[in-house]
Amino acid sequence: ITYIRLEQGFVYLVAIIDWYSRYILSWKLTISLESEFCVSALEEAIERFWRSLKQEKIYLIILTTVKEAKNAINEYVKFYNNERMHQSLQYFTPAKVYYNNSNLMAENCIS
Repeated sequence: ITYIRLEQGFVYLVAIIDWYSRYILSWKLTISLESEFCVSALEEAIERFWRSLKQEKIYLIILTTVKEAKNAINEYVKFYNNERMHQSLQYFTPAKVYYNNSNLMAENCIS
């Protein structure tokens, strides 16, 4: 969980990421930090993503509204999953690794 600075306040962001491929499976944005929203295990799994999101997108723009923050994050998640190559994934994108791994798992289940 991380916070995203708006011109007047903050919103809170959580993401679920596949450990193997780093593919972002889902994310949610909220204006309040409630206990249900906070899952400490997620923090470790997505620390690198927060740094990348903030350094490559958020810190480069001025966000005024929750809608602007949501749109910026959505745009970055699409880029991160489908275009951004990762050294730890042998310079493949998370989507390539995630979908190839899913296909292999499905084939193994059918065999």
